[in-house]
Amino acid sequence: MKHSPTYWREGALIGGLSTGLLLASVANGFCNDSDSNTSGRGCLLPTLEGLVIGAIPGVVIGAIIGSGFHRKAPAADGQPP
Repeated sequence: MKHSPTYWREGALIGGLSTGLLLASVANGFCNDSDSNTSGRGCLLPTLEGLVIGAIPGVVIGAIIGSGFHRKAPAADGQPP
C-alpha cells in the first residue's frame, strides 16, 4: 500500500522549534529572576532543559498536524502543474 506524501517532517520541525524556543525563553526568564534563582548558578543548563522539554511535545503535535496536509504528486512529465 502506497501512502501519499505529507508535510509531517516540516510540521515536526516547526512545532519543535517554536515550542522549544518558547519554553527555553520562559526557563531563562525564571532563571534570571533573583527570586527564582536563589543558588546564583548559571542559566545555560536550565535554558537547554527548557528547550528539550518544550521541543518534545511540539515535535509530536507538529507532526500530527503536518500529516493532515497532503503534498501534490509531481507531474509525470516533470513540468509543474
